[in-house]
Amino acid sequence: MERAIKMTKEQLSAINIFATNQQQALTALANLQQIGITEKEIIDILGIVRRWNDQQQEQQQHPGLNQGNGSSSNSGVIAGGNGSIH
Repeated sequence: MERAIKMTKEQLSAINIFATNQQQALTALANLQQIGITEKEIIDILGIVRRWNDQQQEQQQHPGLNQGNGSSSNSGVIAGGNGSIH
């Protein structure tokens, strides 16, 4: 019973962290839009960051490999696939 309570508390903690991160992300997006950055510009920035993160992961998994010029065919694609921010 104690183990189940501990696991439940850990799961609740993880959910709370996720919810806090989501709220912070939504606040950041709202702030960007309030200062005049368009949804398309935000999506473009997300695409750049995602490609950079993918490159960093690839370099960590395969150190020493030539990474090419950093181009990617998935520019502008975000989670959800429809290009909208909710």
